[in-house]
Amino acid sequence: MKRSVLLSIAIGTGLALLFWFSLEASDAVFQSRLLPWVLPLIYVQDVGFRVAARLFPCQMEGFDIGCEAYKRLPAFVGANALTYSIVLLPVIHSWRRRAASKKAERS
Repeated sequence: MKRSVLLSIAIGTGLALLFWFSLEASDAVFQSRLLPWVLPLIYVQDVGFRVAARLFPCQMEGFDIGCEAYKRLPAFVGANALTYSIVLLPVIHSWRRRAASKKAERS
């Protein structure tokens, strides 16, 4: 179980970073959020958007006070990584148990 937890945390963190980077790259390259793959990226990162907005709300419109990336980014990626890890844990645990049972049958 411990290995399943560690594996789900590693994969969840990797997915959170990958999805964040994909959204940032799409914004930088295409400068549009109307592309077909952007809406699913935003949808799967909704938890991070909400946590970052609650922890570090922008204080004034037009200014970046409270909206600095060094504050928002760890909260955003951390919340998404935790969510993905929790969702992936049962899947990874069942895969590992199934693989262990097949390995035991062969022996």
